[in-house]
Amino acid sequence: MKKILFVLLLAFSITAANAQTSISISTVMYDSILGYNIYSCDKTATFYYSIGGMAHGYNPITDSITINLQFGDGIDTNFKTNLVNDSLFGFSFYNGLDYLHHHYANTGGVDIKVYVIAPDGKKDSVVQYSLIGDTCDYITGAFYHDMNNNCLFDGSETAYWDGKVSLWFNNHNITREIGWNGTGFGIYAPVGFAYDLITTNNVNGIYCPSNQHVNTVPSSGYNFGYHCGNNFDLTSDIYGWRFKPGATDAYIQGIVTNFDCLAVNNGKVKLVYDNTLLTPTSSYNPYTISGDTIIWDFINLNSFYSNASNFYTKVNFTVSPLAQLGNQLCFTLIEFPKIGDIDTNNNTQYACYTISNSWDPNDKQVTPQGEGINGYINNNQNMFYTIRFQNTGNASAENVYIIDTLDSNLDMGTFGKINSSHYCNVSLLKTNIVKYDFPNINLPDSGTNQQLSNGYVTYSVRQKPNLAIATQIKNTAYIYFDYNPAVVTNTTLNTIKSPTSIKEIKNENEISIYPNPSSGIFTLALGNLCRNQKVEVLNSYGQIVYESAIENKTFATIDLSRQAKGMYFIKVKSEQGVWIRKVIVE
Repeated sequence: MKKILFVLLLAFSITAANAQTSISISTVMYDSILGYNIYSCDKTATFYYSIGGMAHGYNPITDSITINLQFGDGIDTNFKTNLVNDSLFGFSFYNGLDYLHHHYANTGGVDIKVYVIAPDGKKDSVVQYSLIGDTCDYITGAFYHDMNNNCLFDGSETAYWDGKVSLWFNNHNITREIGWNGTGFGIYAPVGFAYDLITTNNVNGIYCPSNQHVNTVPSSGYNFGYHCGNNFDLTSDIYGWRFKPGATDAYIQGIVTNFDCLAVNNGKVKLVYDNTLLTPTSSYNPYTISGDTIIWDFINLNSFYSNASNFYTKVNFTVSPLAQLGNQLCFTLIEFPKIGDIDTNNNTQYACYTISNSWDPNDKQVTPQGEGINGYINNNQNMFYTIRFQNTGNASAENVYIIDTLDSNLDMGTFGKINSSHYCNVSLLKTNIVKYDFPNINLPDSGTNQQLSNGYVTYSVRQKPNLAIATQIKNTAYIYFDYNPAVVTNTTLNTIKSPTSIKEIKNENEISIYPNPSSGIFTLALGNLCRNQKVEVLNSYGQIVYESAIENKTFATIDLSRQAKGMYFIKVKSEQGVWIRKVIVE
């Protein structure tokens, strides 16, 4: 029996103006080991989920929350649940013996709705479209590399590793994405309906065809040929943790990925770091050190979209006990070769971390970080996200899962998991909601084993094309340890660069630096700025290592060849404002 899953994560705030009470749904979650798809094969819906949220301004002793479940066929049912911790509520449709079932008289599409209703009538709701069927069978097909571009699966052509397809009915996605399983894909779907198979994950190539219509079930032969370019595109994710004076377990994790089709046979990765405060102790892969730069070599980095292959550059550091709280440690990660790389603008990543005595072990980080508190970045980029978690309880966590809300400005068709600390199931719950399930992880608590109490998952997703200036991209994750309430991470923020967003990036195209990176001697092009400027160069500690007045010139040559290798900040001051740029000295 194939059963309906109700899977959502929405966060709405419906507080009325000047009201003292409010109610909102924050999570709707389910047990992923029981299935994924949003349809029924025997006219019976089984609800594998629980719902939770916040209700403010009510009495937790006397007030309760009503859960109204509408099945979409004219029948509904009500449940009651209490408030805890003054404002939280939760309700599970599992009663300890079985889940809630509902049998439908007819087949077809239905909208299943859940309302949470406060004592004064305020409410919030979520809706799930589901397909009711009475029997199911298979739709099958394959993904393959269409080497001769004839849109036919010839005998000599190989399977495509990362193909994904979703099943749509009545303009609704009723399955999670189905991927290649070694021989092809198979979707178990209700009989008696027509569907559309829609492909995703084709940012660097196209499918032929991109979509196919399914008239009957069972049926087979729905093959999708992948056409890919003859380029490579190196970029990376960088994140760090535990930068504390005297710490011996600080680290920077770099993950280099090839986001195009041609494999990179030989390459290098360089990490520029503060060698006055940090001492590297170990790394995933062999490395050499030159001054303040750690260098790794790699070979045969395959395309992320054809045969997943990443290069990991995690390096552990000891932090000097002389490091000052509140100061920042800045890092630069650079990928080579650049010759032949289709987009060299994303070969360099920057990240800065504040030296602190404490940190949140459950957080979310984004690469690129961007500039300033609003995280200003360029559009049309691949974004990397890392969600980290730690069991800080007093016993092992048997199961951990993460509900991750991705911003609507991200293209979910380009989503792909890159790495995780433990075995992880990934499922798409809604258009922009992903679940990372770590079943039977048995994560020890931090008091028992500090090192093994940690975990993480890293993924990539591309921005939607040509986002408008000032568009914000926000992301938050919800981490669940067994049956405990969610641990809510910080919200990452990036903003598409605007000429007027912050003064430091005003008229950005009028200032450029080349070459960058350089050996220390580079040219600063000032464009149409007024001709009376002052230029300062600051190192990663904020110390001025070079300054000069520039009068009646559009270009200036700056010599930092006697300075230590690393990242420097170029500050240009004029009557029109202040501009800041970064330069790498190798």
